[in-house]
Amino acid sequence: MKLIIFACSLMWLTVSSITAQTFNISTTEQLLSAIAEINAAPNASYTLRIAPGVYWLDNPDDPTVRRSEGGTPFAATISCNSINIVGTDPDPANTVLAVNRGQTHGAIGNFTMFQFRCRKIHTENITYGNYCNVDLDYPLRPELSRKKRAEAVVQAQLAVCAGTDSVVARNCRFISRLNLCNFVGARNAVFERCHMECTDDALAEGTYNQCHLTFYSSKPFYSTSRGAWFNDCDIDIKTQGTQYFTKAPGPIHLKDVRLHCDHKVSLAWCKENHPELCSAENVTLNGKPVKIDDTPYVPLPQVHERIDGRKMEDGYVYVFDAFKPKDTAAYSWQPDTNRETWYWGTAPDGAEGLKGFVQSQRGARIHITPDATRQPIHAVELEVAPCKTAGQGFGSATGQYMDVCIAMDMQTLSGYGLRIERTPDYDHAVEVSIVEYRDGTVNAISERQKCELFRTPCTITVSLKKSKISATMKHGGKKQTLSAQADASAGGTSFMLQHTGTVGGGATLIESIEIK
Repeated sequence: MKLIIFACSLMWLTVSSITAQTFNISTTEQLLSAIAEINAAPNASYTLRIAPGVYWLDNPDDPTVRRSEGGTPFAATISCNSINIVGTDPDPANTVLAVNRGQTHGAIGNFTMFQFRCRKIHTENITYGNYCNVDLDYPLRPELSRKKRAEAVVQAQLAVCAGTDSVVARNCRFISRLNLCNFVGARNAVFERCHMECTDDALAEGTYNQCHLTFYSSKPFYSTSRGAWFNDCDIDIKTQGTQYFTKAPGPIHLKDVRLHCDHKVSLAWCKENHPELCSAENVTLNGKPVKIDDTPYVPLPQVHERIDGRKMEDGYVYVFDAFKPKDTAAYSWQPDTNRETWYWGTAPDGAEGLKGFVQSQRGARIHITPDATRQPIHAVELEVAPCKTAGQGFGSATGQYMDVCIAMDMQTLSGYGLRIERTPDYDHAVEVSIVEYRDGTVNAISERQKCELFRTPCTITVSLKKSKISATMKHGGKKQTLSAQADASAGGTSFMLQHTGTVGGGATLIESIEIK
């Protein structure tokens, strides 16, 4: 009963009349003009009555890349006491508010359609769509349909809230993929008879009543500190492997929920499971009762020791540090030299069950230099385990890569190596190339290639012989090789591994480094 009372009281709060001023909208120009008027008098309440059509909040044909000093570019901000956004057609597919930008595809940052600075929000009969990674299909007027901006699935968001007490969305559609953000940030949210399509880190906390959701990957919530409730809902699972509900532990409650999947799938609340936080009542998978996995919680081990720089007794000097390369200058992160940069232990997702060295901050670097008793390092073999399981390697295409380098002069940062990088072109693969370091500047000296082999386990070899550098990646019985001309006398004697990706789920566990 508590849940029903909560939902009903919230609906009363947000549906209560928002009648101070009404705008009747039938063109994009009218919509943008109404938003400007609302922001000019933010202490009032407003209603937007929107006729069927496709309304682009941001010009999809403008080639300008959207940026924001705050880090998140928004198509529009609405500031007012309360807002009521209603489609006049009862079919939400006929009234579409649209954008088509995402991280590295038309924007730097997680491009978002709306920022709401409103105490109360109510919306009905609307499709909120970011068509960066999804086709816009508009049967009412097919000429208004539009192909997605890019094949690669990137962070492309819909609506975030600041200072919002309550949201009620009825009979609405929320379409994107990664980081959907269906009014994320509201203190209380209720979704009734709504449809959502999403991948990871996507959904808002709140109550979902009689909703239909499609999960295209394994963790639709990042976390649910305040909880999420699903009542009388249908969920289509497209995830391969295990379908989780959250990335970080948090409460999820399922009641009378029907799961649908056309392939074998496992179910679990979270990788780091706290089953006592969650509950399931009358949950079925393809019509049969199913139990959500209650695997016990296994915490990530604590760091065994801090490793900054030390000599071991095998003729090599090992240094574990962090460094920000020149070619990441456009991205606002800095290594913290006052805390550890690597730890020895385990890592999540694709690296689960393995142990090795793992990055604990961006820019983590290992360099190994031979002393006078050893030969220069001109060949290495690494066994690595990327945490990302889909082959994309890193968190996003924002200067995130791993370089495996040999013949390095660590004073001038000159030498050669293999670069493994996430780019905007792929979300299930990385791009690889042979690179030359010259005084800290890096340039590709081979053709850049798409590579789908950066998955656990991955074997990487890099070697320099006379005037040729070669690199090979192996996974699952498949192999990919690159080569380029090089000058063995132009660099130094060291091995270097440079990782500029995010940590946690974006890290790469280094199982072994063998100097050949």
